[in-house]
Amino acid sequence: MRIKRPTTDVQRVACLGYFLVHTTVGKLGFSSAEIRQANTDSGASGMNFTRALDNATRQAKYLSNRGAKEKQLTTLGEDVVLALPNHEAVKQVEAEAKGRGKGKKKKKR
Repeated sequence: MRIKRPTTDVQRVACLGYFLVHTTVGKLGFSSAEIRQANTDSGASGMNFTRALDNATRQAKYLSNRGAKEKQLTTLGEDVVLALPNHEAVKQVEAEAKGRGKGKKKKKR
């Protein structure tokens, strides 16, 4: 966390998820409790962790639901973590991800 220096709670959650995925052998997903424990172990200050997880999943799209009680890091989340601590590179990664959308719907005639 000291090397990546995330500035937002959502970036912090993505960094913790990246750490969990790359330190646990053979495990691609993680539970909310595991990521919360990793946050506590890293000596983090207080934050609304439930909201940060929800925002990382629904708004930022750094995480996705893997199962009933598991989440996993998306490719966007991984790209953001790799771009940190360069916040200009993070903005560029996020801008490129917005351009990869579903495209415009065609009008029916």
